[in-house]
Amino acid sequence: MESKPLPRPQVSRTAAKQATRALVIRTASRAMRRDGIAATGVAAVMAKAGLTHGGFYAHFASKDALAAAAIDAAFAESSRRIARRVEGLAPAAALAAWIELYVTTSHRDDRSRGCALTALGSEASRGGDAMPAALARGMAQLTDRLADWLAAIDDPAPAATAGAMLAEAVGAITLARVLGATAASDALLTATRASLRRRAGIPA
Repeated sequence: MESKPLPRPQVSRTAAKQATRALVIRTASRAMRRDGIAATGVAAVMAKAGLTHGGFYAHFASKDALAAAAIDAAFAESSRRIARRVEGLAPAAALAAWIELYVTTSHRDDRSRGCALTALGSEASRGGDAMPAALARGMAQLTDRLADWLAAIDDPAPAATAGAMLAEAVGAITLARVLGATAASDALLTATRASLRRRAGIPA
């Protein structure tokens, strides 16, 4: 008896729409971190994603809504990267690994894959309500992660120390980008890594 071909799996319209939305967000997140929110046009994002401009409003009410989603996506991407780097590490080692991951020349030089705070913080904080709210969510999640590690190594004020460490790290990357790929920029990052380790009480 001749066997009948198996039916091809059908992708639901909802799943397809969700996949398309995720593609647009991922594309926008990289582009906005690289070029800035104002310089990233909706038409360019849709074209890069292989979609038509007219389909944008089936997924987002406005460019501000896309930017907020792109910021959330950037933090999620960073969180996954941190999780991979610290998997299986004790708290002090995890904190040291985060410092070595965040305050680096590679983070300085690749804005498109970097932290949303360093790439978009200043611009997005002046946007509509959705963008600052997305920044605040991501910042709170990252600060909580640092605070958990600090609490585990008996820091007396883990939340305050975590906030100060994040501020120093974000500031260092921001200033290093001003200096560009120079010896002075490299030295700033090296000094900041040492400062953060001292602040956290982690031996060099």
